[in-house]
Amino acid sequence: MGIAPICYRDRRWRLLSHREPLPPSIGPPGRSSTLLVEAPTGCVVLVFTDVEGSTSLWDADAGAMREAVALHNALMRERLAVHHGYEVKTEGDAFMVAFPAPVAAVRWCLDCQVRLLEAAWPPALLERAEAAAVVSTRDRSVVLHRGLRVRMGIHLGTPDCVPDPTTGRMDYFGPMVNRAARVSAAAHGGQVIASDSVRAALAADLAGARVRPLGSYNLKGLSVPETLHEILPEALGERTFPPARGQPLCRVTLPRPASACLGRQSELAELLGLLRDSGQLITLLGPGGIGKTRLAVELGHRFAASSGQELAEIPFCDLTRAASTVEIAELAARAVGCPFGARATADALVEAVGAHLADRGAPLVILDNFEQVVRHAAATVGAWRTASPDTRFLVTSREPLGLDGERAYRLSSLDVESAVQLFQERVSLVRSSAAFAAEQRAAIEEIVRRLDGIPLALELAASRVGILSVEQLLAQLSQRFRLLASRRRDLTPRQSTLRGAIDWSWDLLSEAERRVLAQLAAFRGCTLEAAEAVVEVGGVPDAEWVGDLLQTLVDRSMVQAVSTTSGVRFHLLESIHEYASERLERLEGAADVRTRHARHFAHLAEKRYTGAFLDDDRIDLEELALERDNLAAALECPALSADDQLRLIVALAGHAYMRRPLTDLKALVSRGAELASSARSPLIAARALNVLGICLWLEGDHAAARETYGRALAEAERSGDDLQRAVVLKDLANAFILPGELEKGEQLLNEALVDRFQNNMAVKRKTFNTEAQRHGGFSLPLWLRVSVVGLSSWHEP
Repeated sequence: MGIAPICYRDRRWRLLSHREPLPPSIGPPGRSSTLLVEAPTGCVVLVFTDVEGSTSLWDADAGAMREAVALHNALMRERLAVHHGYEVKTEGDAFMVAFPAPVAAVRWCLDCQVRLLEAAWPPALLERAEAAAVVSTRDRSVVLHRGLRVRMGIHLGTPDCVPDPTTGRMDYFGPMVNRAARVSAAAHGGQVIASDSVRAALAADLAGARVRPLGSYNLKGLSVPETLHEILPEALGERTFPPARGQPLCRVTLPRPASACLGRQSELAELLGLLRDSGQLITLLGPGGIGKTRLAVELGHRFAASSGQELAEIPFCDLTRAASTVEIAELAARAVGCPFGARATADALVEAVGAHLADRGAPLVILDNFEQVVRHAAATVGAWRTASPDTRFLVTSREPLGLDGERAYRLSSLDVESAVQLFQERVSLVRSSAAFAAEQRAAIEEIVRRLDGIPLALELAASRVGILSVEQLLAQLSQRFRLLASRRRDLTPRQSTLRGAIDWSWDLLSEAERRVLAQLAAFRGCTLEAAEAVVEVGGVPDAEWVGDLLQTLVDRSMVQAVSTTSGVRFHLLESIHEYASERLERLEGAADVRTRHARHFAHLAEKRYTGAFLDDDRIDLEELALERDNLAAALECPALSADDQLRLIVALAGHAYMRRPLTDLKALVSRGAELASSARSPLIAARALNVLGICLWLEGDHAAARETYGRALAEAERSGDDLQRAVVLKDLANAFILPGELEKGEQLLNEALVDRFQNNMAVKRKTFNTEAQRHGGFSLPLWLRVSVVGLSSWHEP
């Protein structure tokens, strides 16, 4: 609480420089020097002072202490006369003085602090730790403490003013006096603390002084908390002190969220459970815009609500602008209310914050946007955890801090339902009357899918619904970086555009990491083996193994690592993929990257997926499905030979056949038929034409299928590969058997079996006998049709 500024009686008072020498001799002035000042009444400023550690100093050397107290009292009274203060009473080395205006009281306190530092203290006193000189760690020629260390407390109010009947001097009583004494008791030696009423009344009259808010405290015996402020002369601005004496009144310092935290209930419950254990370090990880800050703020509010107190202190520190240890420590010190000097070193600041946290118990501290200063984590967060082991830290970052005991918690995208809800909620802020028809649900779901369920992207997209329909917005997503930008003026660049959010992460990467990320845009998800085959980091000094760089990119939330039945795969979110694609096009040798990618998958197609059309048990169809988009992208590479394109077509047709997207087969058939004529390898041409024949048959074009099988048979014969010739004959036989031309089909099957088993008739008979037992009673032509199983492990659909 504060009061309105009052009129000062004398505006000529000024803060004396510490360079002004004391008078040559200071002796205790007569009582008349203070009697000349009229005792203030009404609204009064009271100052209580006391020497810290005086009891131990008296016990150690009473003679030196007697001399020091005399010097102290003389100095205090001499400066009191200069600043027109009224000495109410003294008790040993403690003073109670009164002023009519706050500025005079503050200037007297600051003047005394400077002059006490330069007083001619007895050498024996200065040998004691309680009075020894303390110099600045930044500049050792600057003395911060020397001699008696006097604490001072200033409070403004209206006391009961009653003259002493014996001496006639004014004395002060009542609650205001008690509060003034408690304010002084909260200070440490060499510190000046003012109440909130003093700070409010000072207004702009603090030139030459430094003011630091200390927070609100419950002071002993007082029912109403007091907000305290530290005031120091500029020359002593580097003085630091422990937290004020008293019970700090905890306050929620978290920002208030603009919207509900959707789709994160399970994460909130799990994280809240983790935070119940003291000493936790939890790092929320995820790419830009995933909602780390929003979740941390919500978690802080819930932690406060569940703490069992009316208020709970949750300091929130945004480190976006920090770049060094000292900047981290300064921002953290401000957030937690730790006083510090303007020129304090990094080590001193870190130590002060740690001591402050240890003294205040076990709060939760939220450090937001730590990713650009991760290299300083050990020197800051690591040191604070050591100094205050009960303090909980909740950190948001795009990569782990790498500290012992850290719980890395990676956030995933919102599920579709939550993403749709968030999108619609944000649209309502743009168009209050917005309503969506049922048929628009599919378009909205496609929008949230294309935007990976990233809250920032969804909010930016929703802001465009003021000028675009949902259908138009979906159509414009191919230009997402132009589209997804906000016109709000209260957002930073990395919050107001999708590009800005990704730029922030890109700028934190090393040159080698950027090269790898750009090249990963050639993939539609990949294995480590594929990345090693395609990605190159040559030309980068001290380039690391691609696997190490991939791991770093995963840690930094730029690449997603997903476990599948065939192993770990790496992929990029849609927005990061588009961003990386732009970067790839600017990269020297981008065309070579895409060519390496295409050739790798053409080789993989021939090696692992050629038999997919035959439903071969040796083919991992799930793996083929995962690589389908890579195979399709490779097929579009202009540098790929006709043979490699045919290899890819065979694999893609196998996927289309097994997964039943038969419409994809038409384009593959047309392209493959044309390419087969220019293939250099007749074996590859035979395989491709045979697959195309099956596609045509499945489409019902039996005449075209037989013609294509004929071309395949010619290429197989030219290749000299008996197995491939047998496969073509078998499929051609089916083209006759299924329409009922059994005799021709039987003839072709017998030729296929001869080619398949060559002269090993024992194997042939065994195969035939096994099939006869399995299909007893079948007619010979039908049995021959089924016996194809023994030829190639192919089953009819």
